[in-house]
Amino acid sequence: MDEEYGGGTALLEKFAACVGTTLAAKVPYHDLIRRSRLAGKTLFQMEGEGKAQCIEPYQRLARKILNGELEPRVPKPLGDREIFDTIGGWL
Repeated sequence: MDEEYGGGTALLEKFAACVGTTLAAKVPYHDLIRRSRLAGKTLFQMEGEGKAQCIEPYQRLARKILNGELEPRVPKPLGDREIFDTIGGWL
């Protein structure tokens, strides 16, 4: 779904690999998320199509944290040039 709407995580995954970490969760690109920010509400307070799809990644992440399933990693710092070289094409 993300790629269909111009989102996606390829750039984030590339950056995470460059600093020695991984993505803890992936949240879909969905209009309900945008509307929740505009309304000043959490996704859990919102109603509408796609709510279950939008909150599921947060619930999965919470379960991983509570169950100790996330491997702690400290990302290595990057200088400005390294950051630009990694994600500069997107900016």
